Amino acid sequence: MPKIGNWQDARATVARRPRLIALVEPVGMNYSGGRPVMLFSTYTFLLVFLPLTLAGFFLLGRVHWRWSTVWLTACSLVFYAWWKPDAGQPWTPWFLGLIVSSCAGNYACGNAIARSASPARRRILVTLGVTTNLLLLFY
Repeated sequence: MPKIGNWQDARATVARRPRLIALVEPVGMNYSGGRPVMLFSTYTFLLVFLPLTLAGFFLLGRVHWRWSTVWLTACSLVFYAWWKPDAGQPWTPWFLGLIVSSCAGNYACGNAIARSASPARRRILVTLGVTTNLLLLFY
C-alpha cells in the first residue's frame, strides 16, 4: 500500500495547480486614460452596453423590424468606434470610417453582382470584393 504524504505535501500539490483566469476584468483595470475600455469581457460591455443594446433591439422590434435593424447597426458602429489600438493616443474616427466605407463597398459590390447577368462578370466582382476585404484586414 502506498504511503500517504503529510499535510505539507498536500498543500504543495494544491499550490502547483494552475490558477483560473477571470472571465471579466476587475473594475480597476477597466479604464484607459479616463475612458472605460469596452471588450466583450469587460463590465462596461456586459453590464451597460449589452443590456441597452438588447433592450433597444427588442423594444424597437415590437414597433417595426426595420427600426430594430437600424438600432442594431448603430450599436455595432458605436461598439466598433469605441475601440482604439493605442490607449495613449486620442480617439480618432479613422476606424469608424474604415468600417463604414467597407460596408458601403460590400453593399455596392453585392448589388452589382445581383444585377449582373454574365457569370464571368459576377466572378470578377466576387474576386474584387473578397480581395478588397482581405487587403483591409492585412492593413
